[in-house]
Amino acid sequence: MAIRKIHEVGDPCLTKVCRPVTEFNDRLHELLDDMADTLEEAGGVGLAAPQVGILRRVCIVEDEQGEIIELINPEIIKTEGEQTGLEGCLSVPGKYGIVTRPMVVRVRAQDRYGTEFEVEDEELTARCFCHEIEHLDGHLYTEHCKVLTDEELEQYIREQEKELDEEAFLKEALELHDLCKKYNVPFFINDNVDIAIRCHAEGIHVGQSDMAAAKVRERVGEDMMIGVSAHTVQEALDAVAHGADCLGVGAAFATHTKEDVNVLPRQTLIDICNAVDVPVVAIGGIHKENLLRLKGTGVNGVALVSAIFGAEDIEAECRELKALAEQL
Repeated sequence: MAIRKIHEVGDPCLTKVCRPVTEFNDRLHELLDDMADTLEEAGGVGLAAPQVGILRRVCIVEDEQGEIIELINPEIIKTEGEQTGLEGCLSVPGKYGIVTRPMVVRVRAQDRYGTEFEVEDEELTARCFCHEIEHLDGHLYTEHCKVLTDEELEQYIREQEKELDEEAFLKEALELHDLCKKYNVPFFINDNVDIAIRCHAEGIHVGQSDMAAAKVRERVGEDMMIGVSAHTVQEALDAVAHGADCLGVGAAFATHTKEDVNVLPRQTLIDICNAVDVPVVAIGGIHKENLLRLKGTGVNGVALVSAIFGAEDIEAECRELKALAEQL
């Protein structure tokens, strides 16, 4: 088994119609095993043979239980309903669009030994069936949508999070908290005190227009950390006096994420850092080209959105940003 190169948009193999598989042999098994390893390494949920340079009607999909579904010579035989949501592709790294797909999809295919079977699934797995089978006919998801800019992507994610009902929000929070614990990273919930309590988050962050820090402390007790947004020295002092353990201060630079927030003068940032004895995190418009301009202000760290979500290689970008932040 091996990790294969994922071909990216612009490669001719992504625009060609794949040929049916007629021989169910060791070479096919090797391809399927390599594709599974490649998918895991890339952190995706689906992969088609042309994405690794093989023009055969083969694709794999990881379902929501984490099981790999191998599809040889697949065809969609039934669809129901409709769903619209964010979609990306390992062959179009760092880019996303809003695509409408069926809510339920049934596929007829063969397994690695040539035995015919049918599989039906919904939501994300149904979306993946459509996406990967399209690859076999030389199509990309970008044919169905406009690729979002970084700012549009951030706005979409924020709107979707706000529209989550309480139980869906809690489910997502629990999953993210488990992931953070795996890497020993404190998990903060933004604004929603009830969710922070229910998922046993390490911290809750509130803005000036949200629940007051003193009231939050009453709700969460002494063990949970409280972060508070501050834009002036007085706001910072009040927040600390009422129980804040850390401050989010900004906007440090112009940002598209929150267009109603003004850029904080550098001197105000310095004054806030000098006025309090809790960690101060700068936020707003920070990226690798301007991060080191915060050196000398006294900030203890930075909070980033666009610089991460807009990167083609998020892991590499995070490593570079972390190295820069450690120079503050």
